[in-house]
Amino acid sequence: MKIDQFLGLNRGRQLCEQIAEACEFSKLKAAKEPQNPELYGQKAWKKGNAGYYRKGEIADWKNWFTVAQSEQLDAVFKKRMSESKLPFFFE
Repeated sequence: MKIDQFLGLNRGRQLCEQIAEACEFSKLKAAKEPQNPELYGQKAWKKGNAGYYRKGEIADWKNWFTVAQSEQLDAVFKKRMSESKLPFFFE
């Protein structure tokens, strides 16, 4: 409801609840096929994993990134966020 109010859409509680229910992790995970498979190459996913939804666990990226990928991401992040005054905490 807060997003509905913030956006000024006034769609109502019932629609917001339906959207929230449809977006539950378990329901998204059950829908294994992406809506636009041509946009999502299977090469991007860990071998044997057909999922597009993550568990949402803190630091789970460590199970997926190599050390080199982590270092590359750190470098890109540092460069792009160098002027930001927002505090970031990674662990």
